[in-house]
Amino acid sequence: MTSSVPPPPAHPALASELEALLRRYVYMPDEARIAMVLWILYSHVSEVFWHQPRLVISSPTKRSGKTTVLKLLKALCAKPVLAANATPAALYRLIESKRPTVLLDEADTYFRANEEMRGLINSGFEPDEVIWRCSGDSHEPKPFRCSCPVAIAGIGSLADTIIDRSVVLNMERKPRKVEVERFDGHRQEFWTEVRGRIEAWAEHSREALHSWEPEVTGLKSDRAVDVWRPLLAIAEMLGGDWPEKARAAARKLSAASSTALDEDHGQLLLGDIRKVFLRTAKDRLSSQEICTRLAEFEDRPWPDWSRGRPITPPQLARLLRPFKIGPMSIRLPDGSTPKGYLRAGFEDAWTSYL
Repeated sequence: MTSSVPPPPAHPALASELEALLRRYVYMPDEARIAMVLWILYSHVSEVFWHQPRLVISSPTKRSGKTTVLKLLKALCAKPVLAANATPAALYRLIESKRPTVLLDEADTYFRANEEMRGLINSGFEPDEVIWRCSGDSHEPKPFRCSCPVAIAGIGSLADTIIDRSVVLNMERKPRKVEVERFDGHRQEFWTEVRGRIEAWAEHSREALHSWEPEVTGLKSDRAVDVWRPLLAIAEMLGGDWPEKARAAARKLSAASSTALDEDHGQLLLGDIRKVFLRTAKDRLSSQEICTRLAEFEDRPWPDWSRGRPITPPQLARLLRPFKIGPMSIRLPDGSTPKGYLRAGFEDAWTSYL
């Protein structure tokens, strides 16, 4: 690591106190808790970093602690704004004028079919990316910068482009034998005092963080390095065992979040079509039946493939074209001859790619 500015005194005790607070109120894996502590600190010094890592809090079901995580973030982050829903127009004006820490709950209800919202979240990952909108009575084009800390909570997965720019915390429902306290947001003096100490740390650390170059090892992609660099820089400045803990958390969380991203959509589609043929035990299927059955795979992108709508036969054909697989007229047992696919036409691709 290199820095032209002498580092401030180490503050591992502050980070460890935050870690203990999170353990007290919410059940989550150790690496997720470490990442959350670092992201809270990052929110207070985010302006010194080029990249703005998003924080995604995801779970497969309700009652997995997501809302408690957002309440903790609201109590501890810099200039928090918590919303259970928001329009893109409201958000980019809010970010431009206030540069808050934006905390979005229930993202699964309004993100998946909202391309403009995805674009806004993605554009804020780097400060030189802007969105243009007409503004005022004259409707003059105006650039809006959407660069600020953003945390997003919801059930299920978000778009790959958001996940690619995020630290992802996969929450699970608390086992019955694990006890956590109910979060008490009414202890305003306590939370204000803790946040005040975080702000004091930020004031003493901001200058050094401008030029801090952390050790970044073991991450699978350049984008993962961009996401984790601010948090690793903060961990090194904290001192103690935090650099080691942060790098371990980065490797584990980035590997987990990249599993789906690393699998090409075409390859994913081949595997899912093979499952469709196996389940139906047929040697031929119409394009529409394949699409209908793919849309039943709730853990896949096919139900929301285009603007929140299921994948269609033309989109299916385009994805299969690189594998030299195309639709043809097939004869079904009922005598109809729709466009579709023979199972035999996939065998070579399944052998080569799966």
